[in-house]
Amino acid sequence: MSKKIHTENEVYAMLNAALANRTQSSLADEIGLSRSYFNEIIRRLRPPSSEVLRYLGLRKHVVYVNREKQGND
Repeated sequence: MSKKIHTENEVYAMLNAALANRTQSSLADEIGLSRSYFNEIIRRLRPPSSEVLRYLGLRKHVVYVNREKQGND
């Protein structure tokens, strides 16, 4: 089974889709986060927590890529 790599924007889109027909409070309660902390994630003030990623069926991996050479690099 191949694994899809999601961008941060895609993760937030998945989270917003999960909110489509419910309140932030109800989803925060289901995930097990405080409502204020969850609101900070929704507003992108904090990155998605491990609980949010687990709810979305994701896990976090850090990836480093070569940057492109620019004039003075």
